Amino acid sequence: ATLDVIEREGWRARRDTPRISLPEKRVDWNADPFGDRNWTFQLHAWRPLDPFLVAYEDTGEAGHLSRAVVMCLGWEEAEAASDNQALYWNDMGTGLRASKLGYIVYRLRREPVLSASTTDRLVVLARRHMRRLKDPAFMGPSNHAFFQIHGLMALFQALPDSPEAEGCLAYLTEQLDKLLLDQFGVEGMHLE
Repeated sequence: ATLDVIEREGWRARRDTPRISLPEKRVDWNADPFGDRNWTFQLHAWRPLDPFLVAYEDTGEAGHLSRAVVMCLGWEEAEAASDNQALYWNDMGTGLRASKLGYIVYRLRREPVLSASTTDRLVVLARRHMRRLKDPAFMGPSNHAFFQIHGLMALFQALPDSPEAEGCLAYLTEQLDKLLLDQFGVEGMHLE
């Protein structure tokens, strides 16, 4: 959905779920209003940020990026206070979230439209995501790993000089090679 639809009617995780309004300041990251694991997955994959990031990319208006960043930092605070780490660190959801975080950090480091302290908090969060995604034990065994690999690559592009970036390309290449061998047959057919 476009930003104007989301602002007017609310966000929904899928076509079959009702829309909810996104608060200006605080998203309840522990919410599960429909008793729907996929709905919470979509929320923690930061799907609600998409229209704000697209609007920022299209217009360059810092307010759109700022709204997305408020949600990111709210997620960071909620995750730190939560004892339900599985809700916050799902393999595929982490990869999707890392892709968005990588984009945000990349843009902010080149176009500092928000405060340095905000960017610094996002860099710390991005580095935490890089560490998690570089952990072979966290790499999903299925097609979810494609999203993890993509997210880690986005973070690497945003923070190529971070300590977490060391060995990142070799790790990504190794994981992608392994995943392609596991997921596709010799004739190129997806095996899942």
